[in-house]
Amino acid sequence: PVLLLNGTGLYISDLDHPALFNISFADVVIETHLSDSSLTFLNATTLFDGLTQIYDPATNTLRISGDATIGDYTKILQSITFSINLSTPEEEPVLTDRRVSVTVFDGSFFSDPVYLVVGISDANDNPPKILISPSPEIFVEGNVSKKLLDDVFIMDNDLGLNISLAQICIDSQLTNSIINVTIISSSNIQRQYSGRCLNLLGPSTPDDFRQTLLTIRFENSSEPLSEVITVTISIFDGIFSDSVMFNFSTLSINDNAPLIYADPLMFDLPEGTPLLRFGLHFALSDIDDNQVHFIQFLRVTVFPGLMSGEHIFEDSNPNRISSKLENSSLFFNGSASVAEYDALLKSLTLSFNNTEFSCPHWRIINIEVSDGIFSSQLNYTINLIETNDNPPFVISPANHLLFTEGDTSLHIFPNLVLSDNDVICDEDYVITSGLITLTNLLDFEHEYIYFGFTFSNLSVSGNSTAIVNISGEAGLGEYQSILRTLLYRNDASEPNNSVTRVLILQLFDSINDPLPMKQVISIQVVDDSPPIILLDHATLTQLERNGTLPPNPTSFLPAVLSISDADLPPQQRLICQIRISIENPKGDERLSISYNNLTSLSFNNNSSMIVLMNMGSPDEYLHILQSMSYINNNLEPPDSQRIIVFNVTCCSCETLSIGNISIMILYINDNRHILKPLNTEVKYFEESGEVLINTIDIVDLDDPLLHSYSRASVELLNATTFEHLRINTTVISPGIYYNYSSSNFLSFVGTGNLSQYSQVLSSVTYRNDADEPGDATRSLVYTLADSDFISTAVVNISIIPTNDPPVINNPVENVIYFEENMQTVPLSNSNLTITDSDSLHLQSATISILNFETGDELAVTIPGNSDIVFDYSDSTGLLYIRGNGTLNDYSQILQSATFINLNKGIFVDQRIIEFVVSDL
Repeated sequence: PVLLLNGTGLYISDLDHPALFNISFADVVIETHLSDSSLTFLNATTLFDGLTQIYDPATNTLRISGDATIGDYTKILQSITFSINLSTPEEEPVLTDRRVSVTVFDGSFFSDPVYLVVGISDANDNPPKILISPSPEIFVEGNVSKKLLDDVFIMDNDLGLNISLAQICIDSQLTNSIINVTIISSSNIQRQYSGRCLNLLGPSTPDDFRQTLLTIRFENSSEPLSEVITVTISIFDGIFSDSVMFNFSTLSINDNAPLIYADPLMFDLPEGTPLLRFGLHFALSDIDDNQVHFIQFLRVTVFPGLMSGEHIFEDSNPNRISSKLENSSLFFNGSASVAEYDALLKSLTLSFNNTEFSCPHWRIINIEVSDGIFSSQLNYTINLIETNDNPPFVISPANHLLFTEGDTSLHIFPNLVLSDNDVICDEDYVITSGLITLTNLLDFEHEYIYFGFTFSNLSVSGNSTAIVNISGEAGLGEYQSILRTLLYRNDASEPNNSVTRVLILQLFDSINDPLPMKQVISIQVVDDSPPIILLDHATLTQLERNGTLPPNPTSFLPAVLSISDADLPPQQRLICQIRISIENPKGDERLSISYNNLTSLSFNNNSSMIVLMNMGSPDEYLHILQSMSYINNNLEPPDSQRIIVFNVTCCSCETLSIGNISIMILYINDNRHILKPLNTEVKYFEESGEVLINTIDIVDLDDPLLHSYSRASVELLNATTFEHLRINTTVISPGIYYNYSSSNFLSFVGTGNLSQYSQVLSSVTYRNDADEPGDATRSLVYTLADSDFISTAVVNISIIPTNDPPVINNPVENVIYFEENMQTVPLSNSNLTITDSDSLHLQSATISILNFETGDELAVTIPGNSDIVFDYSDSTGLLYIRGNGTLNDYSQILQSATFINLNKGIFVDQRIIEFVVSDL
């Protein structure tokens, strides 16, 4: 017997008083009727005095009778057991769940039945049995899989029990060989591999396992051997097991080519090595079964062919393999194992009898092998490494070169050809570095050698000097190409041609001493230099003037000038024209000449450009230039610097010489700046938080790029403790320092330009934290000072207050009780208060019953001297009070609020009363 409720899980409740009403009887019924129902039995193991139990096997009903408390019947029902009384071990119960109902009766009413289910399970006491019918087919290499069983039977005398595990194992050690099955989707079977075994994990029914085992197949994706494989199948039901064994065969076929492997695929052979047994680097293999498949043919060919003094041969050859050499190919024929041909391959040797390698400096060994059906090839490269024992040298003869003054450059080696006795087979031998030296220099810092082109793998040091080094490993061709770009340059205005220059070239190959090569360069001079004006300084200053005094002209040329010509003797130095101009003149500025003596030169005067013309001596031009003045009548010069340009033209050479002189205009702060707010009236709304006040522009006629300011401040007048000024410190430029002395005064000191101080003043924010700030106007005073002037601006801030809602507080009990036939009950008392932070009057109020019922009424008392009235809706439960009144008036009215219900026979219920006041 088993407890149906395990001693717990059933409870009885009754809304009637438990002390007055007991349970009279209880019925427990097995409602599922099966062939073994007559053998089922119910029994209460706990039964109190005065109570009886009777079990009727015909109806499968257990009745417990007698008055007892709910608690006693609960304990009795929790003790009931269920059993099936089988008379012999061979009898088996019906494995079907049984439905049991429980009902109690209190003398007047039956309870609703409650139900529970009893599950019936069988015992495992018989071993399973497996029988198979193997498939006779052979697994042939190349097939994806082989089905192993034609049929399978699994038997177990136990009813309803499952198989826990089936295991299929094979004794084959072939790689990529597995046993696989197809698991039916309706089963609980899972696949798990363990070594050479496949485990099918349950539990699942014997038929599920039979259907799965019928799909057993052997799979092999590699190269199977020809062998016999034993398969063992075992089943297990959790206690008992059974197993069977059977065999099947596999057949290997020749379906893969033999393979040749070499490590490495390339070998470097130094010059002077007589023999190379290159076959030691090879290995021969065939993944087909080597016991039944053999190699039939092997060929070894040397490309581009065996040169004079070169031979190829083998040291070992089995008797059943024949060999033959034709041209540059060695042929082997005969059926032999992979191991025999592998030994033959490893004995292959190449001999070299020459002191120097023949061209080309490589040999490719091509090896082809065949098993009669399939073949494969491999190429093996032998690099022939030559010894460097000769220096590089120049084949082309050196030429005598001529450099003419004024030329941009001169190619030194335009047709250079390099060679090396070690260079063979049209291959570039490696040069490691080069040294080029220019000697007999006279025009120091003006003459040098340099390369017009460089290569990515070569580096050049000392380029554009007299000694240039090339470094980096490269072939003769690459060094030849870069040396052909070597240039000589002499940018002296008058080069010295008293001696010829000599250039020495040396090339190094890291082993041999270089063979120096010399190149001679002569200098040819020409007449090409114009006369030039020499000034002993090039910068003058003039002070800005205001408009009340006439400007004072400034003579900007020094007292001593000189004119030089490097080519011609002094008596031939004649000038035809000098043009003096102001570069980009601004406003009222000009040049003026005050020289009044008679002269053969003609010129214009009082202009931004003066031209002196006609042939004259340097002294004549000199006297006129010394009387020249610069005049600037602008009240505010737009630029701080003027450039005066001289253009001198010589008469004989007709070339132009240009010189410059600068005049710096010194700035004067002579204009008062003006602060211009974008808005002089600003509105601030209550509870707006921190607000950016205004954009402050600064107007100043002085040059904003040159003029600076020294200090500024922002002050809030009529401020309260709740008002604050702030500044975004990230906009303050370096050099300007911020001082926070109080919440209504900000100050700044330090040098800053117009834009920087405008950005600072435009970043001031205002905040008012007062609950009720009022509507008084605030004044914000901006101040800005430079070295000479102070300016202010005022911005008015109008405070716009917001209307805060009134607050009602009714401190009465959360629950007010109203009983049937009572008079009205008060909904409030004298403790009810109404407050409003910004108003002393209200306009309306409502008292509403949120869950109104017919018969509910609300009422209030209006003072006799008040203009306030109210209306009540007996269909909605809303009492509406309206009219202008003080907070005290509305407090008295709401304190008088009452509730009444006029219905007879009311039910226990509740009403929710809501008070609302408004100043709108």
